[in-house]
Amino acid sequence: MGGASSRNGRGGGADGSGGGYEVVEREEPLLREGGPEEQNDESMAAGLLWSAGDNPSLRLGGDSSLGPAFGQHGRSGSVQNNGGEGLSDRNSYRGRGGGGGGGGGGCCTVSGRPLVYLCAACSSLCSILLGYDVGVMSGAKEFIRPDLGLSTVQNEVMVGSLNIVAAFGGLVAGKAADRLGRKPTTALACVVFITGATMMTLSHTFWFLLLGRVVTGIGVGCAMVIAPVYITELAPPDVRGMLVSLTDICINVGIVFGYAASLLCSDVFNSDSAKWRSMIGIGMLPPLLILACLSLMPESPRWLVAAGRNADALHVLKRVMDDEDDAESTLQTISDATTTTEATWRDVLAPSDRTVKAAMVLGIGLGFWQQASGSEAAVYYTPEVLKDKGWANRAILRGNMGVGGFKLLGEVVAFMLLDRIGRRPLFLVSSVLVTLCLLMVGFAFLLNWTSMLTLFWLCMFMFTFSLGLGPVTFVVASEIFPVAIRGKAMSVVIFVNRMMSGVIALSYQSMSEAMTPEGSFYFFAALSAISVAFYYFWVPETRGRTLEEITADLGSSLPPTVPGPRAGPANGGPRHVPLARDDEEEVY
Repeated sequence: MGGASSRNGRGGGADGSGGGYEVVEREEPLLREGGPEEQNDESMAAGLLWSAGDNPSLRLGGDSSLGPAFGQHGRSGSVQNNGGEGLSDRNSYRGRGGGGGGGGGGCCTVSGRPLVYLCAACSSLCSILLGYDVGVMSGAKEFIRPDLGLSTVQNEVMVGSLNIVAAFGGLVAGKAADRLGRKPTTALACVVFITGATMMTLSHTFWFLLLGRVVTGIGVGCAMVIAPVYITELAPPDVRGMLVSLTDICINVGIVFGYAASLLCSDVFNSDSAKWRSMIGIGMLPPLLILACLSLMPESPRWLVAAGRNADALHVLKRVMDDEDDAESTLQTISDATTTTEATWRDVLAPSDRTVKAAMVLGIGLGFWQQASGSEAAVYYTPEVLKDKGWANRAILRGNMGVGGFKLLGEVVAFMLLDRIGRRPLFLVSSVLVTLCLLMVGFAFLLNWTSMLTLFWLCMFMFTFSLGLGPVTFVVASEIFPVAIRGKAMSVVIFVNRMMSGVIALSYQSMSEAMTPEGSFYFFAALSAISVAFYYFWVPETRGRTLEEITADLGSSLPPTVPGPRAGPANGGPRHVPLARDDEEEVY
């Protein structure tokens, strides 16, 4: 059959030109090759069986999307590239046996949405590394300081150093994520964290403890970059926000876990040394669990396409989508929007592309303004706040648990609302309420309110922060960057975010002494009030949109030089794209 037919859909042209495929009959069996990467026996056998018989070959137009699934017409076939960046004849199909380099996703037989949810849950565990450190150090530092004889400055450096180092660890992760892949970078983060935690547990001097904090911080920075990037690239649009927000939920799970470990270890052990060492040692359990889960997780299909491994990407898409039609057209859409050239740091930090400029300004702003509210200072130094109100050590640990519980509750509420009402409403509501709560905490100190009332407003501050600013920041940040720079760009966002957090953690005690506690909270309230304008004028709505749609519209709708109200795409259409209905093709 020599005539070409066109297909209307996400990848095909509306007029049918250059966007169709033709079916070419073959007289002899076609030996189907599995692609340039290695295949195991099962994959090779699948490829041979797929190509056996009197089969047609689907010839793909130069700039088309893929047509129907290979077996749709009752016959098998192969895809031949007719020009352009579509699938080639050699790398369009892989068997179920798994791809080389992690593309196949290990031995897991789960597929479809359950696989997506499983991968998101496993990857989100990376965020527990940061959360556990935040939670456990708020209690452990009360025992480290007398045990090692730390000064006030050394105590501040010990607490705040991890976030400073995590900022640079994020930069390492960005390069590794784009060069090595998302899964290897996850493994690297876990190994580095375990090494640092071991060093801290065995330390007997401030300097060796600080070195362990530095190594741990590198692991935390890597984990913070890779988790939202991986989930964003794997999840479908209708649940992407919810699944990416799992990373922030896990931060708060880690915080509560750290609080609980502090409370438990302080009761079980008698000496200060045994208490804080056991608290830190328990933190090695989450990364070990993550390493065990990696065998269940496939590599990111978008990274595989960027690496030129379309065969592995198609195999992963077929597993996560359970529909060959959708997998093939999605692969073509990703290929059309992806460059296989690795981005340089100049492309990220001094971009000439308008879309990348807008995305970088927005991403850096998101990372900065999230921490400008002083949320982590409140978490780290809640014990000092309660101690100033006359609380004993055990009561302080219980107060920490209350703060962590409200923070986690806010995350759960945001988790349920993200893909229902969108990102912008949560940002705006959260930033306004955070400003009000910070003012109330300041009044609690100024007017000498009771300790329980002060604790209540601290809990409300954590709840309102977690309602939007906490989880939504990295959801939007992971959605706005083109795949070629996503790893490096996210590392810049994490760098800014962690640097702000580290500076605040390092300086909060000194700032509180210089400005009084109420003055420090008024300062954070002023910054939070300014952030409301940023979220209103700069942050677009990304709910229900594919990653390719978001990046395509960002340059025209979000000018990097002149902030203004939300604008629609360049063609004047609405900003929000409805979720795909059940009978529509869903593009990941």
